[in-house]
Amino acid sequence: MKAIAINQRLTWRDVLAWASIFVMLVAPMLAQAQGLPEKPRTLMNEIALYAVGLGASIITICGVIGFSRMAANKAQWADLTPIMWGGAGIGAIAMLAAYITAP
Repeated sequence: MKAIAINQRLTWRDVLAWASIFVMLVAPMLAQAQGLPEKPRTLMNEIALYAVGLGASIITICGVIGFSRMAANKAQWADLTPIMWGGAGIGAIAMLAAYITAP
């Protein structure tokens, strides 16, 4: 996966690649949480907390990047939709993972 330059459009392939990386990072933690009575609950709470923080951070960062481009480069809203949709999609996936993993 190549790095995305600031002035490059974010494609669905990039969004899916980052989402799959997130899932690959979270999946081992979910596998560890099975079988033990108290430890999984605290582990799942920690995973949910980190996922909510990550989702909110991604949405905020994409908003700041998009609106700063709009202010500095006089970009149109149509130029920023890939960034905003990508940020909203990845952030929503992270928050959905937090909702699913919450005990």
